[in-house]
Amino acid sequence: MKVIKKHSKVPIIVGWTMFVLLLIFSTLWIIKSTKDAVRVTDSLSELAEDQTGQTSNKQDTKETVVESTISDNPSTPTYPITLSAEEVSSEQVVVNKKHRLPADYEPVLASVRGGRMRQNAATALEKLFVEAEKSGLGPLLVSSYRSYAAQEQVYEGYVARDGQELADTYSARPGHSEHQTGLAVDVDDGSGCQLETCFGNTAFGKWLEENSHTYGFIIRYPSGMEMITGYQYEPWHLRYVGIETAVAVYEQKVTLDQYFNKPAGGY
Repeated sequence: MKVIKKHSKVPIIVGWTMFVLLLIFSTLWIIKSTKDAVRVTDSLSELAEDQTGQTSNKQDTKETVVESTISDNPSTPTYPITLSAEEVSSEQVVVNKKHRLPADYEPVLASVRGGRMRQNAATALEKLFVEAEKSGLGPLLVSSYRSYAAQEQVYEGYVARDGQELADTYSARPGHSEHQTGLAVDVDDGSGCQLETCFGNTAFGKWLEENSHTYGFIIRYPSGMEMITGYQYEPWHLRYVGIETAVAVYEQKVTLDQYFNKPAGGY
């Protein structure tokens, strides 16, 4: 009889077991890899969101800073500016084409040489005239205090005669005239140059240029400063600012606008 050898089932079982285990491990690895990929994707998404949030926060911060800067630096003021009661009461008040007096402003006045000025200005002008007379000069007061209404009539008359553009070079619009402060005065000496630039070449005109500051007055619209003051040279127009300020303006060779760093020029 032939003996039939039976093959053992153990190798087969082991083989299938190994295959199944390998399949299980492969599946688990795929699942793990998928989860890791998801985690990475989620992490990248979160990172992107964080970056977006930080960028947004930075932008918000920049906008806040800009807004804060804007609020801390108000826009350029609109001219003309109407001066306050405190400002107009000062003997150093700066009145020009960008800074005007209230229409109803009327200072307390004192009489001097046929005109009217604030008390300190009137007293100083009298002293100046007395000293000029001692020097053999003949000082005359032409015009001193002028109300808003009076300046309005004067200005409109010049505009009717020469047109507004030319009138603005030598006459102030109502509210912008120093004469309304009670601190300004136009002077002459009867030599034929009344309210003319040639007055600066007269004996009294030259004396004023050299001495008016010692009495608290300045030549308000000096020669060569037309672009700064907005007015033509007026050697006859004196403005009382007090001795200390007058001496400083004279020595520094500046206008009153420059001395107090006030915008001036045109309207």
